[in-house]
Amino acid sequence: MQSKHLNVTHVLMAADPSASHWHPALTLAEALAEHGVRSTIACLSTPSATDRERAGRVPGIDLRMGPGTTSIEWTLFLEMLAEPDIVQLFVPEHVLMPWRSPLALRVSDDQLRKPSKELLEATENANLVLVEDAVQYDRLQSLLGRQAVIAALPVSAQNGWDHFLAYEEIIQGVLLDLGDHPGDRFELV
Repeated sequence: MQSKHLNVTHVLMAADPSASHWHPALTLAEALAEHGVRSTIACLSTPSATDRERAGRVPGIDLRMGPGTTSIEWTLFLEMLAEPDIVQLFVPEHVLMPWRSPLALRVSDDQLRKPSKELLEATENANLVLVEDAVQYDRLQSLLGRQAVIAALPVSAQNGWDHFLAYEEIIQGVLLDLGDHPGDRFELV
């Protein structure tokens, strides 16, 4: 993991403008920008003019389009170039790629209603799993049957600070090398 410091200043997000997570990704980037965090969004498909215009209004955002491919491998290359403090993902399969930075996975209600093998594996590999509310938190905890670092944080303009703090906690944990099975895992709620 390559985080250089404890203070989160740059987040890389892999987001598909044609997917339901696109608007939450932009909302999160906007909320983080209010706290001085830059966001690079790796677009996994070409955004519409409206989507590019909305993204352009977010301070400190760097919208990147791949070389005509929806391949996540391109995003791994972008991670090396951008050197983010943390990578925010929205698709469980993306967590399974060989990232260098700490990973946060946002899990949707649809993903929780129809849990896949990839979701279960992704929650084991992500440094932080984010859900919208306490109901989703409980559903994920019962699904996993084990302790995971989960934070119930809605994506909204008011929750940028909460995301910032959760990201910093994860980076500190990675730097302290808590390992896979520390005695007392901490939970962010």
